[in-house]
Amino acid sequence: MESKIEHSVAPPKLSLFEFKTKFTDYMKVCQIFKLNSEKRISELELNNDHDALIKLHEQMKVTIREQITVYQGKLKEAEYYEEETLQERITNEIARQNRYLENLQLQLLQIKSLKFLFSLSPFELFQEALKNKSSALLLITNPKLIAKISNNQMLLITHQDPEIIKSLASIVSTREYTFETPNFFAALKQHVHTKSDEAFIVEKENAAIRDLLLKINSYLDKKIEEAVKANAAPWALGYFGSRHQLDKGDKKVSVPQGIYELKSYLEQRDKIPASDVLIKMQNTLKIKNAERKDESMFQQFKRLISYLFGYAQSEETLKEYEYLEQVTIGKRSIS
Repeated sequence: MESKIEHSVAPPKLSLFEFKTKFTDYMKVCQIFKLNSEKRISELELNNDHDALIKLHEQMKVTIREQITVYQGKLKEAEYYEEETLQERITNEIARQNRYLENLQLQLLQIKSLKFLFSLSPFELFQEALKNKSSALLLITNPKLIAKISNNQMLLITHQDPEIIKSLASIVSTREYTFETPNFFAALKQHVHTKSDEAFIVEKENAAIRDLLLKINSYLDKKIEEAVKANAAPWALGYFGSRHQLDKGDKKVSVPQGIYELKSYLEQRDKIPASDVLIKMQNTLKIKNAERKDESMFQQFKRLISYLFGYAQSEETLKEYEYLEQVTIGKRSIS
């Protein structure tokens, strides 16, 4: 007699092809659920809506568990077809779903921690990051939270962790450049122990300087354009025999000496280190007595540019301009 193969499950109602098709369709349903859920997560994260995020993650965990149960049932049914590759596919999908479930749980714990951090005052937040490395690691990933921490406070929450240190360097490189910024980067370099980490910090500092110079250059070009179009206060633009000229399109435009110097320095950005360009420009700030350490560097240069163009004029200067204008149009003689 021929031996019969015994199955622990009832004969399926579907052919092998139909079973595979339904299995593939269910995989697509599960994938669409994940994509839609993750899209919703991104939306809620933008608003830091932690309560809604917690609720969504709890709901997702329930659904993923239900999907795992369905897959386990399909694995049992697949035994009848005696096709190893099919069972392996289902087993892999169950493992993938379990990993996703574990990740959801980790995300949920992180969201609850974020909710706690958002409930703290800036001082309490700093104290928490100072005490707990896990809080510091979470803090540096959230722009709204890290914005509550000053540069000086950042230096105290590194926990001597290279990844935290490099993240802080990246964060400060995007902040307004001030007199304290070089000191911050110098202090960070003291916290790292490898050449690659130090090189990373140096690059972030250079990026911050390049961004500052780009902003100053754009602002200066805008003000030169405005001054030329306005054709006001000719003395400020050096129309009285100025030897300092800049190319503006197909013609040369006379500008005040200080403006000429700033523009000349900025044009060296691609030829010498950005830090050297900034040092030269800061010397101009000192010479013009325009330094204010309570302002960002960009604000100081904006004020300096206005001063050099004569926008920031005292009553005495205004009277001098009025007198020169009268001389220019021939209504008064030079006394």
